[in-house]
Order: sequence, then C-alpha cells, then structure tokens
Amino acid sequence: MSTTTAEQSTAAPEPSPQAAPGRERGSLLWAAIGSEWTKLRSARSTVYSLLATIAITIGFGALLSWAFVSRYDHLSVQDRVTFDATSHSLRGLFLSQLAIGVLGVLIISSEYTTGLIRPTFTAMPQRRTVLAAKTVVFGSVALVVAIVSCFSAFLIGQSILATKHIGVSLSDPHVFRAVCGGAAYLVFVGLLGLGLGTILRRTAGAISALFGLVLVLQLLALALPSPWNHDVAKILPGQAGQAMASVRPDADLLSAGVGALVCLAWLVGTYILATVIISRRDARFNHIGIPTTDAFEGEIPLPHLRMTVSDHLDNPFGIQWQRYWDDAPYPELVKTVPHVAFEVDDLERTLADYRVIIKPNSPSPGVTVAFVEVNGAPVELIQIDHDARPDL
Repeated sequence: MSTTTAEQSTAAPEPSPQAAPGRERGSLLWAAIGSEWTKLRSARSTVYSLLATIAITIGFGALLSWAFVSRYDHLSVQDRVTFDATSHSLRGLFLSQLAIGVLGVLIISSEYTTGLIRPTFTAMPQRRTVLAAKTVVFGSVALVVAIVSCFSAFLIGQSILATKHIGVSLSDPHVFRAVCGGAAYLVFVGLLGLGLGTILRRTAGAISALFGLVLVLQLLALALPSPWNHDVAKILPGQAGQAMASVRPDADLLSAGVGALVCLAWLVGTYILATVIISRRDARFNHIGIPTTDAFEGEIPLPHLRMTVSDHLDNPFGIQWQRYWDDAPYPELVKTVPHVAFEVDDLERTLADYRVIIKPNSPSPGVTVAFVEVNGAPVELIQIDHDARPDL
C-alpha cells in the first residue's frame, strides 16, 4: 500500500514526498539520458535516418544549385536580382526535414509498437523524465547532424554557384544566421516528430500528423482567399522555417526572428500536450510492496491500516517494505506475496476487468486504492485526485 497513507498516522512523522525526488531528480535524469543514448546508437534505423538527412540536405542542395547555374544565362533580370543564394543551397531541407521528423516519431512510437515502452516505464516510472531524456539525447544528435548538413550543403552549393559569380560567403550579412536557422529548423522538425509520437503513440498516425503540419496545412492555407492565404501560411511550421533560412526579405514570409518564435510556440504547445498525456495515460508504476516479518529502516507505523511501512519515495525504484500487524484485515495473498502498485485514471473502469480482492477504499484524502488478483499475484491500483493532492 502506498505511503501516502502515512499522513493519517500520528505515531510517526510523515514521509516527505518532495525530498526524495528532489535528491534523486538529477541522478535519475542522467541515468535516463544514458539509457536513451544506448538505445539510440544501437538502432540501425537511427544511423540510416541520420545519414539520409545529411545526404538529402547536401545532395538536393547541390543538385538544385547546379540546375540554377545551368539555366542562369536564360533567366530574366528579375529572377537574377531576387535570387537568394543561401536559401537556394539549403533547399534540400524541404525533403530532409521528413527524414529527421520520421526518426523523431520512431524514437518513441517504435517502443509503443514493440511493447518495449513497458519495461522502460517500469525501470523509470517518472515518465516525464523519460520524455526529457529522449528530448535531450535526440535533440543533441539532431543538432550535430543539422549543423553538419546545413553548413556542408551551403559550402558545396556556394562552390557551384561561384562558377557564375553569384555565390555568397558566411561573412556576408545575415548569411551565417540563415544557415544556423536552417539547422535549427531541422532540429525543430525532429523534436516535433518526437512530441507527436508521444501524443499519438502510433507510428503511422504520428507520421501523418507530422506531414500534415509541415506540408499539407501549408498547401491548404495557400488555397484560402487573399489575404488570409498568406496570413495563415506565415504562422505554419513550413513557412516559419523557410523564413529562418532566408537572407532576402520576402513579403510572404515572417522575419527570421519571428519565424523562430513561431516554431518555438509550435514546439512548446506540442510538448505541453505530450507531457500531460504521457503522465496521465494508461497505468503508471507507483511502487512495489514487499511483505516482511522483520524490522526495516525508516519504519512508519500506520495504526489505522494495521501495518508498518517504509517510504517508497526514498529510493528511485519505488521499493516499499511492509509488515502487517497480526490483526490486519487483509487477504493472505496480499500479506504474504509482493505486489506492484499502478496509478490509473479510472479505477472503477479498470476493476471491471479483474477479480477484486480488496474493494476500493480511501486511505487518505484524494487517494482511492483497491487490490486485484492477476495470474495468482496481487496488484494494487491507485487513483489520485491530483487537483486535491498536488503533492502526489
């Protein structure tokens, strides 16, 4: 049973729900980052997707630069004057964004598909920590790949454009900022894919949503009557990213700074939703209760429950020792066999699928618990009203 019930005991001081997580938060995050790094570098699909991102960005940028040079003598004066050499060499981002965005989706959706997400959350019950670790690891790798891709595409593209003396250098006004903006946009799309994968969990659905946001919505917006078409398209991810990677001002695009803020707003909104969903969806590991007849460190007597427990929050794995008193009114299965406790969103609906051995009861305000038997083992299910209990 959860140590949240300790607040009703007057025989011992309450355990501090916040102290242990505060001490462990940093080490847990680093442990999660190490785990996610191992998973990321051991998957072949990761290497292939990152190489595809680099190859597409450089290859298409070079191809389009060569195509422009080959047609340069036949272009109008207007086309030559309005030509943006920087953004042209970065045109490969239009396709490479899909490669890195799909990889972002797969970083988490593949775990849901294969079922590996269950041992991940069992080993690291703090789901937001898992999402943060995935974001740090994938975002760092994506940043390195994006920088290599964009600067290589720019340098190769400019070497091709230089044959017609229309190339630019990184020291020219706004050029360095635009190349960095292109790299930042690639990272944005990758993290957007990770956020959508977290929200939708299904690979196909998340990839479809990603394509819809960066491609389809932009086309639909441009089909609107003027001036709504350009006003709406400007605040969509695709054109906001285009603004970040452009040097010349364009009436149909936002400024580079505003474009970056628009992308940031899309990303923050996605991650807020992803954080809420990953924290609330499905059964979430709470603690593991281990019955014993021996004394243990940090004993917390609970006379109203006829048992003595330890604080499962004082260790990163949620281990709680439990010693039942002689007159404890619980089934022998619960008093003698270790159980795993999960938090659920709808206790009544969850109980409908299992044999209940301890009916729902409220050991503390805002907390309702029940026990079920699954394959001969006890399982504790907990529903917490987080509005009434923000400390849990």
